[in-house]
Amino acid sequence: MTKEKPEIGNISLLIFLFSIASVGMILVGLPVLVIQTLSLDMRLLALSQGVMMGGGVLGGILIGSLDKKLPISKAHWLFAVCSFSILVAALVLLPGIPYELSFFIVTVSGAAILLTTQIVVIQIMAYAQLKSPKEIVGKISAVVMALVIAALPVGQLLFGWLFERLYWFPALVLFAAVIMTAPVALFSVRHFRNIQ
Repeated sequence: MTKEKPEIGNISLLIFLFSIASVGMILVGLPVLVIQTLSLDMRLLALSQGVMMGGGVLGGILIGSLDKKLPISKAHWLFAVCSFSILVAALVLLPGIPYELSFFIVTVSGAAILLTTQIVVIQIMAYAQLKSPKEIVGKISAVVMALVIAALPVGQLLFGWLFERLYWFPALVLFAAVIMTAPVALFSVRHFRNIQ
């Protein structure tokens, strides 16, 4: 992952960094945004979380049919869509936007974040398994998955702290997530484009 197949290590590190500010943020942030910021009830939170998780499931389902239309060499576009979804969610949290519209767009954005990230994770896992020697496929897969999973608590800890400190203006937290994800998305272009 560092010498013979550095591209595996590079894209694994990219998904780790990206997931911190995308999946980690939305998992801890959605309850805060729905209950605290938008002052909505638990039923709408459950609905929002269900739709968001459904996006992740849909990403896993779609990857089979999108394999040829959206190969891993174009995965940077998924990062871009995800980062844009966070930006849209941040904008609708600004003052003056009706709560109903904010709730709808934040929910759809959450689903888009999980959908796009899930597709990239599966693509990276499949690529790592395909390019690794058979005798160490399991080890490589374990390392990649460990990076993906490790990003979640790091992101939740970081963004939980930010939401607590910036409770008076939660849009700033989402703008911070955009600032973290957008450079990763841009930097990922050269790494994904060179993958065959």
